[in-house]
Parts: sequence; structure tokens; C-alpha cells
Amino acid sequence: GGFQMLGSAVRDTAGVEGDAIEVDGLGLLDVETNFVAEKALRLPQGQWRGVPAAGYEIHHGRITAGGG
Repeated sequence: GGFQMLGSAVRDTAGVEGDAIEVDGLGLLDVETNFVAEKALRLPQGQWRGVPAAGYEIHHGRITAGGG
């Protein structure tokens, strides 16, 4: 994704999304993204200006701040 590429690196050393790969990001943010086999599944809920909102989150990437 776009946010991930703003960091210092995107890594998929386990080959979760295909071949194992590590690429440099643009280095604009001090974050790194690592893909892991365990998929994150969440159903976040909240409010915006008093209006209920719900979403769906599914991904393999984990972002770590201070990585580079």
C-alpha cells in the first residue's frame, strides 16, 4: 500500500504474498512493514460526529515504528 511504501522497508521474507522479497521504501516515515503468515482480522467500530461507523480490516502486514 501507499503508506507502507513511505517507510524505510517492506519485507515479505516468509513469502506470504508470493516470492520472498525485501524492498526499500521511500524513507519518508520512520516505519517498516513486515508481512507475517498470521492474518489480522478485525471489525472496528466507533463514531464520527455522533454517527455510528463500522469497518472491516484484513491484512498480513505489520508496521513497526522506529525501524529505520
